Amino acid sequence: VYVNGVPVGYSEDCGTPAEFNLAPFITDGTNTLGLEVYSWTTGAWLENTSLTGAGIEARVYLYSQPKIHIHDFAVDANLDSLNTMGVLSLDIEVVNNFNMPDTVMVYYELTDAADKIIRYNTREIVVPGMGGRDTVHFEGLVRDVKKWSPEAPNQYKVVLRMRYQGRFT
Repeated sequence: VYVNGVPVGYSEDCGTPAEFNLAPFITDGTNTLGLEVYSWTTGAWLENTSLTGAGIEARVYLYSQPKIHIHDFAVDANLDSLNTMGVLSLDIEVVNNFNMPDTVMVYYELTDAADKIIRYNTREIVVPGMGGRDTVHFEGLVRDVKKWSPEAPNQYKVVLRMRYQGRFT
């Protein structure tokens, strides 16, 4: 991967995602993104992959994130010891790439199959700057939980939001 003729990254692992931070190489105005694709790499030979084709066989995404954003999350949904209520545990990691610490509001909502809000919560956190991270933890019980089974695959949806300077992301 090249940005404006400068090499940014290289990957030859078959079927493994590769991510490159292009931000340090982007300039104001027009930029050029280039890919150099090889027919056969050591990855192709060592991984014993199909050698019938060459090139990029998966989707390629180019995206931009706000300087302060939700970076990662973990959801754990279980039943209580009596198998009657749901137990929701949620960790949301926020990254701040601004120079100074800043305050954000982290929000989640849990909805059922009919999009009815079952649980929600919000918490304000201060995230350290310069690539600092903070994780907010939510935990709660879900009454009258509809259990999942192959015969009745009840599903719930978790929506995460972060409010920064009055705007939701």
